[in-house]
Amino acid sequence: MGGGSLALSELVREVRRIGGGGRGALGGLFLCLVLAGWLASALGPVAPGSTAYRLVRVPPRATAAWIGGQLARRGIIASPLAFRVLADLQGVGGKLQAGVYRLGPGQSPRQILALLAAGRVYTERVTIPEGFTVGEIATLLAQHGITGRHGFLQAAQGSYGLTFLRPTPAGVRYRLEGYLFPATYRFSPGEPATQVAAAMVARYRQAFTAADATRAAAQGLTESQVVILASIVQQEAKPASFSQVAAVFLNRLRLHMPLDANATVNYVLATPQAWLSPKALADPSPYNTYLHPGLPPGPICSPGEAAIRAVLHPARVGYLYFLTIPGGRTLFSNTYQEQLALVRRYAPKAG
Repeated sequence: MGGGSLALSELVREVRRIGGGGRGALGGLFLCLVLAGWLASALGPVAPGSTAYRLVRVPPRATAAWIGGQLARRGIIASPLAFRVLADLQGVGGKLQAGVYRLGPGQSPRQILALLAAGRVYTERVTIPEGFTVGEIATLLAQHGITGRHGFLQAAQGSYGLTFLRPTPAGVRYRLEGYLFPATYRFSPGEPATQVAAAMVARYRQAFTAADATRAAAQGLTESQVVILASIVQQEAKPASFSQVAAVFLNRLRLHMPLDANATVNYVLATPQAWLSPKALADPSPYNTYLHPGLPPGPICSPGEAAIRAVLHPARVGYLYFLTIPGGRTLFSNTYQEQLALVRRYAPKAG
């Protein structure tokens, strides 16, 4: 049994020492052997070869005795006493770490203690797609059992060190919209929503570098303006045309033209529309970039790195209009007349 056998031999020596010599030694040895036999049977897996596992949450400062009791009640180990004795003999009784663990009756107490002492917690792999909103991210995390949807939406109201997000502009739903970086993460089930949000913001801060901030300033843009534009580009175009679409929006901003971005209007609609209705176009929301010139008050999704790079390094083109047609191809125009001709040609067929 490896470490388990070593622990038992130490226990034998201790009982013999306490027993002293003569008959006391023989009695102590007999007691030790009985105890060793019991401990040996108690330190094996409850169900050798079993691949059944359960998620077990160990709270901070939990003792080996408490953990052993919980594991025994769930049928993962045979004896909480043997679990505690082994933890003491191995010197890890006070080193068992909090977290969520994937444990089962096919594991021995020695294996379980090794996991707890090393803090090898169980994590769930979850990928946040580019272009997801805070609401969509919250739903995805809840589906994976990472954190509750409502709790995450509350956590998304924090700034997490992004000082430029304070004060929050009027009309912004979630302060962290746009700054929960789309990537693949590993989180433990039931992880606090604030820790999950903080991890995503940390990834954003790695992606948006000091060089990016310098590049943005050279273009006359703040960091938040870059992210707002990138979020619109993310929703309006395919990656192959990101840099050209970014150029269109930047050109329109320089000429003080409304962005006319469908994605910003759809952001506040209960049901997004492929072709905006007159009612949607008349919506007074500050996200309606047909009515209000300039940028909306905040990002409309979490842009990926490619969209951010497209805003920082736009194509050198003078286009002022674009239209994405069925199949994902994006067509560009220099004048409103050219754009109108494209709309008349493709609108009836567009989905």
